[in-house]
Amino acid sequence: ARARVIVENAPEAVIMIDMDTGLFIEPNENALQLYGLNKSEILKVGPADLSPEKQPDGSISKDLAVKKIQMALDGDTPVFEWTHLHAKGHEVFSEVRLVQLPDATRTLIRASIVDIAERKHNELIQIAISTISNAALDTSSPEELIKRIHQVVGTLMPADNFYIALYEEVQDLLNFPYYVDEHDTAWAPQKPGKGLTSYVLRTGIPLLATDKTLDALEATGEVAAGGSRGVDWLGVPLKVGDKPMGVMAIQSYNPEIRLTEQNRDTLAFIGSQVSSALENKQAELELRTLFS
Repeated sequence: ARARVIVENAPEAVIMIDMDTGLFIEPNENALQLYGLNKSEILKVGPADLSPEKQPDGSISKDLAVKKIQMALDGDTPVFEWTHLHAKGHEVFSEVRLVQLPDATRTLIRASIVDIAERKHNELIQIAISTISNAALDTSSPEELIKRIHQVVGTLMPADNFYIALYEEVQDLLNFPYYVDEHDTAWAPQKPGKGLTSYVLRTGIPLLATDKTLDALEATGEVAAGGSRGVDWLGVPLKVGDKPMGVMAIQSYNPEIRLTEQNRDTLAFIGSQVSSALENKQAELELRTLFS
């Protein structure tokens, strides 16, 4: 009873693996929340059932799990990062500690699991910033740089539909040097108007626009409908100092792929790095043209 109280009140997820059946037993409440299952559901599955086919390093989850469990059976206490699958289908990044428990009749492995999603997210952001900085040096044109930026953003959030609009102040034009979209083709240069891109350029504020947000903005006349309307649109301003440079935006058309406030904050955070990289690339191109 004392041990049960300790497990139930542990800050991490704790669950046992019955090696005779390969199934989970005795999950605490944090384990149920981690996997998104109730107790009766979780007692019918084992580690392989709640893991993707492969781990981020390419290892087969089933094979790697056997290896880690065997280490615990040999008397070690392996600690390692692991990607689990939530019942709703999304991945859960975690750190796992395994230890064999003494038992007279069964072979039991205790798994202590800590959700490290925030830590992994911060690591990915730092990698993204470094990659963008290096891409500014490695690429030969703004278009190639933006393509690399798109790839980087895709490691942080759903970004199948992505574009960058650059503002030319002298001509008062929005250009779209890079545009990938499931429904719309690339847009021609245009004057800032009542679209969402122009709204973010004008306000200088990141915007996560859901259907409700769009309806409210259209009702006040701040934006007018244009292009194919998705379920979520996310745009952040690109600035050099206080001077507007353009807008970086992504969109989802799939109701099962929703953009979040965390996506908005992340995209806004790396926006300054993107602005700096694009400014340097444009300056490099101008110098190259000048001396060619």
